[in-house]
Amino acid sequence: MNTAWLLVPALRELGREREARIVASLAAATARGGYREHYDPLTGDGLGARGLGWSTLLVDLLGVEVDDPTKGHRMSDGSADKTKGRVKEAAGELTDDDSLKNEGKVDKASGSVKDTVGDVADKAKGLLRKD
Repeated sequence: MNTAWLLVPALRELGREREARIVASLAAATARGGYREHYDPLTGDGLGARGLGWSTLLVDLLGVEVDDPTKGHRMSDGSADKTKGRVKEAAGELTDDDSLKNEGKVDKASGSVKDTVGDVADKAKGLLRKD
């Protein structure tokens, strides 16, 4: 994943078509195996440590927007679900996988619901503290 993260922008800059295939393969492997240390080059199975940060570089390769706490955006309980949903939708687009696209939509909706519930809870706590 880390090598692709370095390679894909260069291929894009050179106008090469292969970069889409590389990103689609990585997206499919990540969708199947989750965020992993590395993936089997023949099967795409996730191997090594789970939840390892290298595979999160896929978010950058897909151009997915995520909340940025350094720019004043609030990180919420639903942010992870919404980001996961955007990644799945983008991966589904690249691989023509409607099921994966739909999973992404469900994850995004779940994240939005969590954010709404969290906002309501924050407002209720604020009202209770005013007394």
